[in-house]
Amino acid sequence: MRPQINVIDCYHGNAIPDFAALKAAGVLAVIHKASQGLQYVDPAYAARKPQALAAGLLWGAYHFLDNSDPDAQAAAFIAASGITAANTDPFLLACDFENSPRQPTLKQCMEFIAAVDRSVPPGVQCALYSGNLIRETLKPSPGGHNDPAMSGAMQFFQSRRLWLAEYGPTENIPWPWNTPIVKSSNAAAPLPAPGVFLWQFTEKGRLGPLPGFTDGNFFDGTADQLTARWLS
Repeated sequence: MRPQINVIDCYHGNAIPDFAALKAAGVLAVIHKASQGLQYVDPAYAARKPQALAAGLLWGAYHFLDNSDPDAQAAAFIAASGITAANTDPFLLACDFENSPRQPTLKQCMEFIAAVDRSVPPGVQCALYSGNLIRETLKPSPGGHNDPAMSGAMQFFQSRRLWLAEYGPTENIPWPWNTPIVKSSNAAAPLPAPGVFLWQFTEKGRLGPLPGFTDGNFFDGTADQLTARWLS
């Protein structure tokens, strides 16, 4: 299926005049930047969340990870997102793992995701947003993996939904999401490869209700299927 924008991600710098118009244009969900590092909170996040939910859109929050303490960043993200362990209306949470001046290691990424998972309602599991950086730092042996956190990384990341940044006409699914899941040596047969949860296929998408360009994401499924996979 040819990708089309049915999920958008944004931050305060992206103008969103009307969430209801997004819904009418075929958008199913919005993933908004909530925080970055230890101290930054996106100033538009709190006001936009109820507006999107009122329009009938699924809501998500992402944290831009840096190389500061991952446990402290997880706590900052949880606070900025507004989710709590007792929350009766949970939403998607995602770790943004990408190249930056304060680039985190793969180990810090794993520690952040695990810390988020420990702090959220049952049934919510932190997703991973990444592209080039996950390809560079997470490689099968003997692929020259350069991080001591490789041990157990395959199983850890295979169990997380991948929100892939891969601009172009096709998605090139990275390892290990392109690899069948082997639960144990006694398993009768491996489970299918997890594949991609969301595909960010463009950073210059056009959508009628939005002025300018937008990051364009594609979920290959129905609205009900997206809802079923939104939390874990």
